[in-house]
Amino acid sequence: PDTAFCSGSFVTLDAGAGFDSYSWSTGDTTQTIDVYTTGTYTVTVTLGTCTASDLIKVTEHILNVSVGTQDTICQGDSAPLFATGGTDYIWSTGDTTATISVSPAATTTYFVTVSDSMCSQTDSVTIYVNPQPTADAGQDQTICINDSVTLTATGGTNYLWSTGDSTATITIQPSVTTTYTVTVTNAGGCSATDDVTVTVVSGVNVSVSGNIDICQGDNTTLSASGATNYLWNTGQTDSTITVSPLADSVFTVVGSVGSCSDTAS
Repeated sequence: PDTAFCSGSFVTLDAGAGFDSYSWSTGDTTQTIDVYTTGTYTVTVTLGTCTASDLIKVTEHILNVSVGTQDTICQGDSAPLFATGGTDYIWSTGDTTATISVSPAATTTYFVTVSDSMCSQTDSVTIYVNPQPTADAGQDQTICINDSVTLTATGGTNYLWSTGDSTATITIQPSVTTTYTVTVTNAGGCSATDDVTVTVVSGVNVSVSGNIDICQGDNTTLSASGATNYLWNTGQTDSTITVSPLADSVFTVVGSVGSCSDTAS
């Protein structure tokens, strides 16, 4: 019967055994021949003084396989892949459906073998993966009411703050404690976000406690409170210090919370 071959393959034609000679339209003189192109092929056989001829039509069975075009995604995102042209599919991921979803951590080429009842064909598609930026809005800050503060974001090429500003560095003057969000985008078009909180305090009231009457040669402990950071006129930065003055002395401490400060002695 007429037959077909898969693209890239061939089909073997057999005129049957037991004849004295064979003459194909291709010029071949063997019982079987391999054909790689479509067409009508004839063969004439002889047996003694008798001859007989036959013809066969050969066609190419083509799978019109199509795979989704290459795509670029950001790390952590997913991409849909689809194949058409057959009835059965098997991907290099092990999936056996025409459409799949992949989330590669790095640039990856995926292969799919598409087949029908007769032929199969393999095609591929590459998914390119761009890295995510490392967004950093900076450290949380504390300021005094009516003060301003500068925030600087890093990690990308483009920036968008929740204030609407689109520069890496912004200056703000919040009246209450506020959290600011920045979206950082890199050259590959991938984005990440980070937050920074600016705490607003109304003021600082620093006080010092301790024994202020001592005998010469003794020491005493002085403790400051009301702030988060301290600087004594001795150069010490702890909230509590021990002193041994030889004569009456005044010890002063500057306490601060963010940009708010107060002095006690």
